[in-house]
Amino acid sequence: MRRGSSSEDYRPVQVLGGAEWLEEMAVEEPRKRWELVAAPVLVIALVLIGFGGIFSSMDGDRAPVIPDFSRDLTLVGDALTAAHNSGDLDRFLSLFAADAQLEFSGAPGFFFEGTVSLTRYREFIEGWSRVMNEQWEWLDCQLTGNTGAALCQVRITNDWLELLFEEPDRARVTVQMVDGRVTQWDFRGLRSPNDLTVARFEDWTHQLHPDLAATMWQSDGSIFPIFTEESARLHLQLGQEYIEQIASHP
Repeated sequence: MRRGSSSEDYRPVQVLGGAEWLEEMAVEEPRKRWELVAAPVLVIALVLIGFGGIFSSMDGDRAPVIPDFSRDLTLVGDALTAAHNSGDLDRFLSLFAADAQLEFSGAPGFFFEGTVSLTRYREFIEGWSRVMNEQWEWLDCQLTGNTGAALCQVRITNDWLELLFEEPDRARVTVQMVDGRVTQWDFRGLRSPNDLTVARFEDWTHQLHPDLAATMWQSDGSIFPIFTEESARLHLQLGQEYIEQIASHP
């Protein structure tokens, strides 16, 4: 009996015969060869995992990569949409160059017509878009050759569109950028120019609410609203009355 061991730990040595010894070796030798191969492989794997954790922690300490819109214009839609929809107007307008050229067309009753300044566009968003709860969804953006521009499809929803048309609007926006800022912005609404819905609503407001119509519509005879907060609220209020009246007198 070994010193320091109990009787339960003691096992007598088993003497194997020739046939039994060969049978034991047939089992033991492959297992030993496997252990000789597996041990180094396991060590290498553990080392690699350790280095992977180190590199991973190093990556986590790096500053976030800021996309360069001048190289990848397809990202501009996501950036503009996120800032616009969250109401972060400063962030939204910071993506435009100070002297950016903004063109709007093809969306009477909803947007400007012609060229506007960045200051005027800010007033439009603050006074009209926010009241209308306007949201954008950038559907697609395709680079247009080597011109440094992208042609994008935008889905627009707001309370005014849903009230009057019961569907969202769409626009085609051509965006050009220099040094990571929008320098040209060509916004073209895709609603049919033959759609008389807005014109009929304008006539209705002049007939039934002439005192309010002057606050709602441009005085040049067009169907373009006055893009202010007060005008936006009147459009929603009287628009609801207009829809209810049409529903009761089809």
